Amino acid sequence: MAKSLTYLVGVIDKNLDILHSRLEGVSLNRFAEDPLLLDAVRFRLAQILQAALSIKDKDKAKFPNIQWIKLKLIRNHIVHSADKVSPEELYKLAVNDVYELQKQLKGNG
Repeated sequence: MAKSLTYLVGVIDKNLDILHSRLEGVSLNRFAEDPLLLDAVRFRLAQILQAALSIKDKDKAKFPNIQWIKLKLIRNHIVHSADKVSPEELYKLAVNDVYELQKQLKGNG
């Protein structure tokens, strides 16, 4: 069953809140040296991107500035090539990039 846009944005927000709490005050160096934190962030990013990609096509059309194909590629890279995703890439996605997605979905981008 397809989920509503409101529900999926809620899933994204919830996972972003968790990401923020996990990474608050954490430097890139500390992040890169903590395998549990790396796994936790990888999981949350996958959840966020999967929720975004589950948005119905008619709703995706409301957000032409979001690069949907790029999101799918990033999600697949994180999920299927996890060992090839550097800590720097994960950190950048978690600290910067997914918040841009959130802003776009909330109409502030």
